[in-house]
Amino acid sequence: MDKYSPARVYLTVGDPIRFRLKKDNLIFNDYIEELNLQDSSIMLVDARMKIYLREFDTFYFDRRWTNLVRGGLNFIGGGFLFSAAVHPLVGNALYDPKEQAIIGLSAVALGQTTKFFRIRKFKIDRNSRVQILDLSKTFGE
Repeated sequence: MDKYSPARVYLTVGDPIRFRLKKDNLIFNDYIEELNLQDSSIMLVDARMKIYLREFDTFYFDRRWTNLVRGGLNFIGGGFLFSAAVHPLVGNALYDPKEQAIIGLSAVALGQTTKFFRIRKFKIDRNSRVQILDLSKTFGE
């Protein structure tokens, strides 16, 4: 898939695919079983059906870095919140528990906002194209 920019996506047989068709509002999840070069279609594993490339409207891809960032920020925020919670047990600690709680809540809130950036849309319009390429001859397989 190409958006006439550096944002290209390559899918091969066996890759998970999440998409929406032109005449449907549902988002489907499946795996690619076969890519047919002659009629520009994709055979899906679970649906056991052939879908032509012209029928696709939008593809959805996960950004994996958002899960790592969210987990890290939640871990750090939890540490600061734990530090603020155990302050009365420590006695005369050198930090202010209110500051620790504010920092912890800020980190957790920032980590939760990464959910909004988790999915990248690839809409098929006049500025993008989807095509099936046979790259096996290029790499000598």
